[in-house]
Amino acid sequence: MADMILVINPGSTSTKIAVYRTIVTATKVSESSYGIPSQVPTDYDVKAVFTKNIMHGQDELSEFPDIPSQADYREALVEKTLAEEGIDLNDIAVIMGRGGLVQKPQITTGGYLVNDDLYEALKDPELTSPHASLLGGLIGRKLADKINGSSVVADDAVMCRGGSAVSCGLGGRREGAVKAYIYDAVTSIELGEVEEITGIKDIKRNGTGHVLNARAMAMKYADDIGEKYEDLNLIVIHTGGGSTVNAHKKGKIVDCLGDDETHMSLERSGGVPLLKFIKLCFSGKYTQDEIAKLVRGNGGMKALVGTSDGFEIENAMKAEMEEAARASAEGKEVTDGPVTKAVKAMAYGLAKSAGSLVPALGALPDAIIVAGGFAYSKDFTAILEEYVKPLGKLVVMPGEKEMDALAGGGLRIMMGKEEAKIYKKPE
Repeated sequence: MADMILVINPGSTSTKIAVYRTIVTATKVSESSYGIPSQVPTDYDVKAVFTKNIMHGQDELSEFPDIPSQADYREALVEKTLAEEGIDLNDIAVIMGRGGLVQKPQITTGGYLVNDDLYEALKDPELTSPHASLLGGLIGRKLADKINGSSVVADDAVMCRGGSAVSCGLGGRREGAVKAYIYDAVTSIELGEVEEITGIKDIKRNGTGHVLNARAMAMKYADDIGEKYEDLNLIVIHTGGGSTVNAHKKGKIVDCLGDDETHMSLERSGGVPLLKFIKLCFSGKYTQDEIAKLVRGNGGMKALVGTSDGFEIENAMKAEMEEAARASAEGKEVTDGPVTKAVKAMAYGLAKSAGSLVPALGALPDAIIVAGGFAYSKDFTAILEEYVKPLGKLVVMPGEKEMDALAGGGLRIMMGKEEAKIYKKPE
């Protein structure tokens, strides 16, 4: 029975994969043509079978001239891992890959079939930015072709012939081609013409962010409160090594602020006074590569407190707060420690980003969600909650659910709740 969803999430030095089985969550009684009542499935969910992170050594990756050329190497390792986990390729109904940075033409949220045009675009540096995420679609398509025994994938979103996507994909006999999709790509935020304008004519704002996790958390929140995602206005703050804050207006991400525009993150600087930054760039103190590292990699909390490790920062802040509490009990003057002060600055910046996105929604948000790795820090979220209080309630949904989000997207496509889009290369 082809009832499994394979999820592929490539990173710079690893390829995380997971297999999910589709399960029935609701049924109804229906009579067959013979008048015999039976239980017919009406709704489905997914359940993880296994998750594994395949690590790649720098020595092995250095043999490849660019990221797309790693596809065959990584695909072989994925196939090997599936065999080791006892997964028969013929049990896979659909393959979901992390979406690459496709920039021409602009793509939107949701799923895209990895057809010939998208497959070629993911390898084309003129149409995408070099990032490991583009391998999700490439590896997925290669595996789908191998399962199908053909390199031909039709340009439509129908999974099976001779039946619906549900009857074929969810526990039924597969009668057509397995297809690969990408879902909620990093570049799928739909900025309008006004939103992308900056005061420098040569620079436009990018619609990029932690779309996959942010949108999954927003949809989960809507489900948790019994509402439709398409009926809510939400601001989602994703925290981690990098951070983005995005505005979800009635089911569409209409704007996003990254950690190179406003707020800092664990290892990125955020926006800084431009005149001072220009002076620093031409001071001779740093090379261009070193300046780039100050912005992404060695900035933010790493620059301020010497580490970007969330656990180290949390523990150091907790120790400072305990010391401050003791000093206060003894009647001594209390001041924030350096780590606490830096975390407050980061939270304040994130709150400012959230506030600046209110015009994109046209109203105060129904809720502000904070997700990502650093949202596990209760001290940080308590600080953030105070800063965002004028905007609305803060909902803490820690962690990254990218694998679950990809599997959920695959399930919705299989059930026909979402229609996969078709990418066309520019002329």
